Amino acid sequence: MKLFEEKIESIKNDMVTQNEVYDKRMHFYNQGLGGWLNSALEKDKTIIALSAAELGAIISYFSSSKTLASIEYHLLVFSALFLMVAIFSSLVSFDMNKKYLMDSICERDVKDIGWIDRVSHYAFIFGTILTIINFAIIISAKVH
Repeated sequence: MKLFEEKIESIKNDMVTQNEVYDKRMHFYNQGLGGWLNSALEKDKTIIALSAAELGAIISYFSSSKTLASIEYHLLVFSALFLMVAIFSSLVSFDMNKKYLMDSICERDVKDIGWIDRVSHYAFIFGTILTIINFAIIISAKVH
């Protein structure tokens, strides 16, 4: 009888250990998922903030400049369009992320939403590059 009780006690201890391991794994998974979500949201917020700042610089230059060369005008317009696409796609990404999470939690069929992040990322990069090129042209023209 004592051997049987020891065996039951051993099984209980193993079960407690397994539950503790499961709880630790779930905690680690939850923290990892939370960190991933926070970094993804922060990236989108940063793209929105930087794009808005660049748009502000472009609008400020448009309003203060009396004449613009054709290349300057077109570069500013295209960079502003790319930056507006970056802002809009980041805002859409916020909404799509919410729907994606709800579908995942409810175990519904989830759609790939990575494309909207790529659109936002590349639109921001192209808009920033065009803005830098344009302001470099403007500064070099003012210096000479």
